[in-house]
Amino acid sequence: MSEDRELDPKEWEKLKDADEHPVDSADASPLHLDEEGRNNLVFMIVTLVGLLFAGLLLGIYW
Repeated sequence: MSEDRELDPKEWEKLKDADEHPVDSADASPLHLDEEGRNNLVFMIVTLVGLLFAGLLLGIYW
């Protein structure tokens, strides 16, 4: 169980600052991408896989 204890002023300021400034989603992701960056990355990967698949089909049936 956690026990209640007194916080010194430095710890209290650190906790208060953490509450006021939540972690940005870009800082939380391993590649440091925001939502638009993730969407662009997914679009590029899907496009690349689609082009490779189309090239493979074209090469087989050519």
